[in-house]
Amino acid sequence: MMTRRVSRRRLTGAAGWDDFFGLLEDLTARSGAAGFSLGVLDGDRVSTFNDGFPGVTSADYRYVALSASLPGPAALRSGAAAYLHDERETRATFPQAIAVHEQTSYEAAAVLLLPEDVTTGALLGYLALHFVGPRLFGAAERARLEAAALVVARELCRLVASTSGDLRPPTIEEMSLPQLRLEVHGLREAIQSRAELEQAKGVLMERYGIDATAACLLLRRWSNEQGLKVREVAHTVVTEVGDRSR
Repeated sequence: MMTRRVSRRRLTGAAGWDDFFGLLEDLTARSGAAGFSLGVLDGDRVSTFNDGFPGVTSADYRYVALSASLPGPAALRSGAAAYLHDERETRATFPQAIAVHEQTSYEAAAVLLLPEDVTTGALLGYLALHFVGPRLFGAAERARLEAAALVVARELCRLVASTSGDLRPPTIEEMSLPQLRLEVHGLREAIQSRAELEQAKGVLMERYGIDATAACLLLRRWSNEQGLKVREVAHTVVTEVGDRSR
């Protein structure tokens, strides 16, 4: 497995992360998934960003060892996408994932690799899509998901390249990664700006007596039905539903 590294300085104050997460939200909704996990290689660990999980779970798994018995790190170690069809398969293959699954309604998952360079096999990380209920993942669906992951990887690379003030790709000599790692200032600010989404999920959980996974799935369903971004639906929930419940 090969990985490239991107200097932290190149991402300080980077623009475009909000749109990047909008891309992930749209992909998640179109695939029928209820949540996603984005993992980025950082030496011998993975820095993760999760959507559709309880806040405490996301905090506990903010960093995971590359050696961990979890689907994402395992896919990175093997260099191949992974498809887990139901909860029983996930639990049997990755016992460490049991604690995570007990906090959600997820059963199936597609763990997609994010290549930095498809010719050399260099990897930036992975994107895991989480589904409520079992799923078969036929050949056509796998092909669609892996093609979508390439789009996500290209956008991630484009953002990295653009943060230097020009649009040229960084050279090998300039790359050094602990550092894209999505742990950088620009990305963490984008994560913090997503607080309204978490607030909307909290409103729905209290109003309907549902868990975080179901609340996220409900937001995505409304997003599809109304042709709006999930963040726009979340804003409506917070400003209208939340106000009426007070």
